[in-house]
Amino acid sequence: MNKARLIPVFFPGRDADFDKQVERLRGLLEDVATIEAPVALGGALPDADAVVFPQMLGDAYRMVDAIRALPYPRLIITSEFGTMSMWDWEIGSYLRTEGIETIAPYNLDQAKKICRALSARTALRQSKFVVFQDNPGEGFQAPIFKRFYWWE
Repeated sequence: MNKARLIPVFFPGRDADFDKQVERLRGLLEDVATIEAPVALGGALPDADAVVFPQMLGDAYRMVDAIRALPYPRLIITSEFGTMSMWDWEIGSYLRTEGIETIAPYNLDQAKKICRALSARTALRQSKFVVFQDNPGEGFQAPIFKRFYWWE
């Protein structure tokens, strides 16, 4: 199974706590996600499945436009348990009122499920499906269901 590719994003004033949390996330999510090199908020992002905020600071209130401009889903995983720290709910709520969607797991299992879903989303975007049914449309107007899309 492919792992989700997460880019840690940091606010100005990156510190040792940020780096410590990134290392914790690498350990907690190692079976479902690859944590890439951190990038400053507003910096150029490599290809990824999502960005993750390992640390939320008051700068988030002043950098709403930079957060809104992020092209990937935004995860907030700020606790050592793989969840959002309880005092970060206020920033998450503020971002939501500004129309910015974030994903903040309530437990480690939920964080892992989110990572698996992000990985599956990427895999599905790169996949094609062929569907064949032996006798579709057994009812009204059955002949229209017996056509193949490439014949039309």
